[in-house]
Amino acid sequence: MNNAALHPNNCGIEEIIIGPALGRQQTIAVEALLATHRMRLAIKRSEIPYVAD
Repeated sequence: MNNAALHPNNCGIEEIIIGPALGRQQTIAVEALLATHRMRLAIKRSEIPYVAD
């Protein structure tokens, strides 16, 4: 368990992984959500590429 999981507002969540589509918009939305709830989490980009069928 890392230090992020110990922050009282994080509810045990350690990180958020953002999917490959709409990268910057997703990051901004997640950052806003975290700020609203005063959460401190690592935000990572998914390493899995987006493939549309």
